[in-house]
Formats: sequence, C-alpha cells, structure tokens
Amino acid sequence: MAESRVRRARGGLCLCYLVSLAVATPVAAGPQARQAAKSPATSNLPAQPAETSGPSSAVTFRAGRLSVNLQNRSLESLAEEVSAKAGVAIILHGGVGSQAVSLNFRDLPLEQALHRILEKYDAFFFYGVEKQDPSSLKTVWVYPMRAGRGMAPVPPESWGSTKELEPMLDDPDPRVRARAIAALVRRKREGALDAVLDALRDSDEQVRTEALYGARQAGLDLPEESLRDLALNDDSVDVRFLALHSLANSPDAQSVAEMALNDPSKPVRDMAQEILRDLSGKPSPTPAQTAAPDQQQPRNQ
Repeated sequence: MAESRVRRARGGLCLCYLVSLAVATPVAAGPQARQAAKSPATSNLPAQPAETSGPSSAVTFRAGRLSVNLQNRSLESLAEEVSAKAGVAIILHGGVGSQAVSLNFRDLPLEQALHRILEKYDAFFFYGVEKQDPSSLKTVWVYPMRAGRGMAPVPPESWGSTKELEPMLDDPDPRVRARAIAALVRRKREGALDAVLDALRDSDEQVRTEALYGARQAGLDLPEESLRDLALNDDSVDVRFLALHSLANSPDAQSVAEMALNDPSKPVRDMAQEILRDLSGKPSPTPAQTAAPDQQQPRNQ
C-alpha cells in the first residue's frame, strides 16, 4: 500500500491523503474503531441470503457507524446513498461508478467503512474544520486503482453543500458564477429554476450558456417566452443555439425557427432548418423566402 499525506499550511484546516487500497486498510479512529476492527462481527461475516428474491440492498448509518448489506449493486448507487445518509460527498472518477460491488458488514466507523468499500480503488480523503467543531471527514474522491497518483482534488463547487454554492452565484468572477449555477442545477434540478432564470439574465455569456445547458440536461421546464427571447436576441451564438434547440418541441418552434433562418450564425441557421424539417417533413424555406415582402428582391421579367 502506498500512502502520502498533504497538509494545508494555514491553521491545520484540513488533511487530504491518497491511499492505494489494494488491501483493506482500517483507519485509526480511536478506541471504538480499533475494537470494531478487531471484532469478527464487523467485516468478515459471510454474506446473508436475501429475504426476498433479487439482489439485496441495505445501507444504514447511525451514531457515526455504517452498515452495508448488498449484492451486485453499482458503486455509484452505493456512493450516492452513503453520501446522502452520512453527509459526506463522494466523487467518482474514471468510470468506477458503473462497477458492481457486493458487501456485508455492520457498525463500522464511517472512515473504516469507506476504506472497506473502496479497498480496490485509489481515494483522497478530505478532512475540514467548521467553526469550533473538530476536524471531520467532508469529501472523498475515488479513482481506479493506481490512477489517482498525481491527481488533484476538484474545485469546491463539485462537492460543496448547496448552502456553500448559492453565495458563489454572486461572485465577481463570471467563471465562478458559471461553475456555481452548473453545479446547483445538478444538485437541485427543479429546485434551481429561479437561480437559472436569474443566471439567464447575467451579463456574461458563459454564465448564461452554463445555465441554459444545465437546465436542458436536467430537464427543467423553462418559460417559452424566455427561450424565444434568448433564441432570437441573445448576443451569444451558444445561447441562441441552445435556446432554439430547447424550443424544438414547443408550439412556437416553427415561428421562431423561421425567424432564426436569418441568424448571422450558421450553426443557428442549421438548427432552425433541422427543426423545420422535423416539423414539416419538407425542405425548409430559405432565408429569402421568409423575408418580409418589402425585403424580397423583384424577379426579372
């Protein structure tokens, strides 16, 4: 096992360490953790048969101790449940989330349980201090075995709480605002609708683009009048393209697409033509055909 530790210079605010967990490595977490590590009732139990047919799945977290009993469940699904119940963000990288795991242990201290779950992966453990509370585990980054070497933890918007993300929406740096709205939409989905609508009025095109793209990915139902205005009037090509694409199945799709045929950007015009083809099944009109009558050129007699 290879282990390295990195401490932040100011005030001992955190401890972040990388462990290549080729073999289970219980952590030193005080007398209770050492007693749990010695007890054969914690991690060496044979798998119990499920009471009902199909894969068994049970994850409980009480008084700082985690119990897991499951068969053939994805690591991503398990990590999401542990994260929600234990209040620790678990970030998976390199496709490890799709791998199936089978585990059976009871009442392990959280850090020791995570070592048990992640014994075949590289992992960074981040410990942080809040106010007067002692340092505690906040985030775990997980990589395929030996792939974590040389990696650095991701920015806070990828793992911070929603409460920590919301002030970032007003940060003077538009890059921070863009990352914050993208992360907030992933976290809250429909609950982020008001924040998305505010971000769509941001002066920076990157913020508007991230807000619109995130809303599309999350399936948010944005007001059609807002999308119409963005598709036809926004200064950003990316925003106009995404807004037009979002309107493809709306009642206004045809009228907006016909006007967008005159957009100065070719990708936007192409998207308009694609929408019209899908709606009519016929070749879409050219920009000249959709121009106002007084703008059309007279034919030569």
